[in-house]
Amino acid sequence: GGMLFASETDIAHFLSYGRIGTEYQPSGTRKQKFYRLVVDGLHAKLKVLNLLSNKHIPDQFLMGSVDQRIALLQGLMDTDGMCAKNGWCSFSNKNPRLAVQFHELACSLGLKATLTSHEAKFKGKSYGKHYLVGFSPPWGIEIFRLDRKQSRIQNTRKNTRAYYRYIKSVCPVGLRPMKCIQVEDSIYLAGKTLIPTHNSLMTD
Repeated sequence: GGMLFASETDIAHFLSYGRIGTEYQPSGTRKQKFYRLVVDGLHAKLKVLNLLSNKHIPDQFLMGSVDQRIALLQGLMDTDGMCAKNGWCSFSNKNPRLAVQFHELACSLGLKATLTSHEAKFKGKSYGKHYLVGFSPPWGIEIFRLDRKQSRIQNTRKNTRAYYRYIKSVCPVGLRPMKCIQVEDSIYLAGKTLIPTHNSLMTD
């Protein structure tokens, strides 16, 4: 079987995915119990998707429906994401491939996400480069399924800047061939972040 790990704070939520295999008592810097959850069939599914010791987001998941991509975003944010008191959300990971794919996932859902990297340090000790994807969620969107994290978003004021993208400059590049991608409802998308262009019939 496959495994998940959860703290005592979140165990009630994650029990819907599996059963408790091992309970770890508080020790060292850990002040609460920790649990290993067994999820039947998870190991086999991860193997089929080539995800064992190869953590990444398969392409078919990045191209799934909106509901599927939101569910994927929520799962990743529940485990490696956080929400600051001001409502700013971030996803942190030391896996550069996963961080880049998470950034692509967030942008595909219309989030204005940024990707940065930094050297992680604790008490003067370096833990290598970590990657951070940050964004300010539009009002009302469910970024987490964990209530303790999602509640921080609900308590923040409406951030209208999270809905829009802004043009900083326009640089002529001359005439050159290009390809437009048209999806349902006659929307044309541009770039890796899939931004709707002025060619789209349904833009405001």
